[in-house]
Amino acid sequence: MRKLLHIIKIKVGNYSLKKISKPQIEHSFINWDNITRIKLLFTRTSDFFADELSSFARELVKQGKIVDVLIHIDRKKLDDSYKNRKNVEYYCRKDLTWLGKPKLETVENFIITKSDLLIVPVFEEILHIKWISVMCNTKMIVAPFSEKNQWANILIKLGDNSIEQFLEQTVHYLKMINKNR
Repeated sequence: MRKLLHIIKIKVGNYSLKKISKPQIEHSFINWDNITRIKLLFTRTSDFFADELSSFARELVKQGKIVDVLIHIDRKKLDDSYKNRKNVEYYCRKDLTWLGKPKLETVENFIITKSDLLIVPVFEEILHIKWISVMCNTKMIVAPFSEKNQWANILIKLGDNSIEQFLEQTVHYLKMINKNR
């Protein structure tokens, strides 16, 4: 019964997402050197995963990029250890509607803030991640390759789900985009 309910929830959530109108955002391909604001959106799956993304974000800031981070924590409630971090916001299960649509103001602010690039290092299909990505006011979205992923501009295909390899390949391919366009 629980599995059937989960399948219905996903189908209704995907249908609802298709029905809403996405803001008119100019999508384009931008060279790495021309990117000024980057958003990172992910689900914290392990300490190692979070540490890798934290190191990546620090490196981006050292390069002069503005970095906004939105992290999903798969818990009912967040404890105080997730509060007061600069340019990092968190949300959890209680911040989602039954269909999986985020309902928190900080998520809405993340969505409406303009950026050049949204990086989504999420290796499975998660409706609320898809919802935020589709609605996000960004020029370009990079995500891991998936047959179901039709919302990202650049898909990175990997042999395994290595976060280090994904981030390395993301920067590599963005640097290859023609600087003169």
